[in-house]
Amino acid sequence: MCKVRKPSRASGQESRGAAAVEFALVVPLLLTILFGIIEFGWAYAQMLDIRHGAREGARLISVNAFPPGEDAESMTAAQQTDYLVATICNRMDFADDVVVSLAFADAASVSAGAVATIRVSTDLQTVTGWFDPLLGDKVLASDLEVRLEQEAQWSAITEAPCPS
Repeated sequence: MCKVRKPSRASGQESRGAAAVEFALVVPLLLTILFGIIEFGWAYAQMLDIRHGAREGARLISVNAFPPGEDAESMTAAQQTDYLVATICNRMDFADDVVVSLAFADAASVSAGAVATIRVSTDLQTVTGWFDPLLGDKVLASDLEVRLEQEAQWSAITEAPCPS
């Protein structure tokens, strides 16, 4: 005759301990995937915003934009440049620590048809901090070249931070 043995209390505790160990092994992988999705989405949104700022800036500098009600005679080149940088920054969602650079391909040529370059850049901001060792020093930047439709009055700048 065979005796059926009832599971002892100790064997139930052993299986619960195994589940805890398995959970501890799987959690870092799941968190890495979850935080990776979050970080990628955040970085992608920042990159789209930087590209949007560069496109908007290229449009503004190509048409030699002025504030409404102003014209070339009433503004200095520095005032117009400040207006362009402020307008570019105002049209971006993530304007913290953004740097705008405006330049001419040929410094002597600012007439219609000349080529101008705009660069909008910022440091990548992370959300979770999980990937900071990999992403901590990355810079997001967008460079565009555009032909001027009108003679430029604005002045080239190496770097101008967005006004706070």
